[in-house]
Amino acid sequence: MGVMGNEDAEFIQGIITAQNAENARQRRAAAEEREAMIAEADELARRFVEAQPSIRRILLFGSLVFPFRGRAPRDIDLWVEGAPDLAALERIADGSPFSIDVIDGRPDGSAISIQVQKYGKVLYEAQS
Repeated sequence: MGVMGNEDAEFIQGIITAQNAENARQRRAAAEEREAMIAEADELARRFVEAQPSIRRILLFGSLVFPFRGRAPRDIDLWVEGAPDLAALERIADGSPFSIDVIDGRPDGSAISIQVQKYGKVLYEAQS
């Protein structure tokens, strides 16, 4: 087995440096995308309540609230309680540049309901 020369070591260090820079760029891009998605979720919550004032609560859940290590969020998941016309909210969400899942939120004791109620991020809650 040969000894690595100075040129080989410099070449390998160059590859490592380039890969580290690319990894940092990808992390920054993913963070910016996540911030844009959260801002969009806030805006959609505002528009939903404006369109349907009887909405009691809107929670953000899924990959934006619990990011999976090494995976960027795929969509915006919104749990909406008290919406009389979910289809109208879906039409509002259709204008988003992101994929949006609008869920008819019913705190019914199901596993998903419990998880969303416990860990979801409240975007809107009506004052009683």
